[in-house]
Amino acid sequence: MRDKASWDWDGFRRDLAASLAALAEDEILILQVNGSGRYVQCLHGPDGQIRAEVVSNAFLGPKDALSDAQVAALRDRGWAPPQQGQSPNFHRDESGATAPERTASLLVGALTGVLDLSSPLDLRLDAFQSRGRRIELPALGLERLERNQAQGKSARS
Repeated sequence: MRDKASWDWDGFRRDLAASLAALAEDEILILQVNGSGRYVQCLHGPDGQIRAEVVSNAFLGPKDALSDAQVAALRDRGWAPPQQGQSPNFHRDESGATAPERTASLLVGALTGVLDLSSPLDLRLDAFQSRGRRIELPALGLERLERNQAQGKSARS
């Protein structure tokens, strides 16, 4: 586990990319902001495709709702808006050999540049296979969410 004094976003991004590369098809990773309903999540699809999502206001209460400026910032960063019947969250699909690195950079950019997190220590982790089997990702060094606290909605639905 990482020493708390050594937490920085560049190191976290590298560890997140390595963790995403280790996931298999139908495995899900959720990073939830401590004390909030806000989260980002990824689902590994077929052929190495990764669906990355940032929570939308459809799953947030008034206290945690994204501002108009945050919604605009997500769209400016290339996140597709929620779509009825497709994805109720902001989303991006990445594929190819560099998908884990690109996805990790997108997620860290959303966490720091849109959701305004100052440290990866502000996150908690859930990772599991779509049938519920828990996945261990010790390289991230994050506290685990209790299963009933995990907020992932569309990637798990």
